[in-house]
Amino acid sequence: MASAALLIGANLPDVDVVSYAWGETAALSFRRGWTHGVLALAVWPLLLTGGLILWDRWRSRSPAVARPPLRPWALLGIAGLAVLSHPLLDTLNVYGVRWLAPFSDRWYYGDTLFIVDPWLWLILGVGAWLGARQHRCDAAAPGRPALLALAVSTGYILAMGWIGREVRGSVGRALRAAHRDWTVLLVAPEPLNPFRRRFVAGNEDAYGTGSWDLFGGGATLAPEWYARLEDLASEGPIREAIDRSEVRRFLSWARFPTAQARDGGTGRVWVDFLDLRYTTAPGTFGALTIDLERRTPTPSEP
Repeated sequence: MASAALLIGANLPDVDVVSYAWGETAALSFRRGWTHGVLALAVWPLLLTGGLILWDRWRSRSPAVARPPLRPWALLGIAGLAVLSHPLLDTLNVYGVRWLAPFSDRWYYGDTLFIVDPWLWLILGVGAWLGARQHRCDAAAPGRPALLALAVSTGYILAMGWIGREVRGSVGRALRAAHRDWTVLLVAPEPLNPFRRRFVAGNEDAYGTGSWDLFGGGATLAPEWYARLEDLASEGPIREAIDRSEVRRFLSWARFPTAQARDGGTGRVWVDFLDLRYTTAPGTFGALTIDLERRTPTPSEP
């Protein structure tokens, strides 16, 4: 039962994936909120423990099933730790978690890992595989590979956090050299390559983007700067598009939002909403395009 509690509990907050049934922008405005927040963290372990106790009692009807005695309080503690591990790990990335949902929609970000870090999955996956192999072979310490994988993954996370802190200093020096002021700075990991970062620097007027590469000369600031959405909201096409429900849902998730209007000809106008923490181009991850003639959203998002 402990294994079931750990496996189910660690994935339980992601039941909010069903929100995709109502559309991708609806999912953006709902995911990593109610099912990941403080209220859910109190309720999920109770529901999971109750369900496992009922399952255990149903199985006990069969005398052929040998089972160790169930300890409800120990099971509840395991379920609580499993559920808590999910938003803790989610907070490490740039996507973030709304910890105070449903009482507040404020996002919290760790900016240490990419949304799905393949190296972390590889480390933990190898540890789990070796542990299962050791268990099948009746080794003396079958849990040792898993413990080693946890230690290595913890070291990897700490190293990624340290690299991020050092990159912030490098990016800050590059911004000062370019005579750019900033009040907010995001240094975001990139997938696959732990030695690369992309960054967004913002002030009261605009957002700037760039990249950092340990083996490519450090920080490189892109020449383009993007107006903040609040400074664009009075423009005609953007003002019209921003009132759409799908745009409001997108903006409830976006962290560095900007927008641009494009003339598509024959009376058609496209308005691209971009979250600069992910993209500077429409039609990619972190963008939403509104066709003001067809009035049909075409999002590109997780």
